[in-house]
Amino acid sequence: MDQYSNTILEIPYFEVTRDVTRTAIRRGKDLIMVETIHGKVTTPLPEVCPFCGKPIHFNQYLQVYLKHLTVLHTHIRLEVTYKQGLCHRCHRTVTQEIPFKEPDHLITTTFACMTLGLLDYSDLTVSTVARIMHTNRKLIRELDKRRLEDRYGEMKPAHYSRYVCVDEFSLHKELQ
Repeated sequence: MDQYSNTILEIPYFEVTRDVTRTAIRRGKDLIMVETIHGKVTTPLPEVCPFCGKPIHFNQYLQVYLKHLTVLHTHIRLEVTYKQGLCHRCHRTVTQEIPFKEPDHLITTTFACMTLGLLDYSDLTVSTVARIMHTNRKLIRELDKRRLEDRYGEMKPAHYSRYVCVDEFSLHKELQ
């Protein structure tokens, strides 16, 4: 059950709760093995509501699946169980923090780093990286856009052009 502890795959604040399950998924011609690691988050629970400062009553367990790593034709994903609470005064919900989850995506920070490494240090296209990581192009495009904005800043022009040029040769091409 604890085969991923004390290895490079160890995840901080994640405790494995049961054995790994393995399933096979066919994508086109490829057969992809999916290993699901079941566990729970061990981050401390907030004692008071961050909005009003009153005590929180944790009343619910939630689960989320996160893409973690892809090694050749084996995809590792995490089934993460975390707690959700309700403030009785302001009626807002508060969830337990998942520190290894990438904001706005259902992936781990390790998955994002692996993807960004492929984009940074290779000449692979977004589609090829998506195929390697067994995910969709939209996710890879969003990560690549964030990587480029971090590196180069926002690339809006300082001023707009007065003239727009037209390539007159492309106007006369025949449609095929």
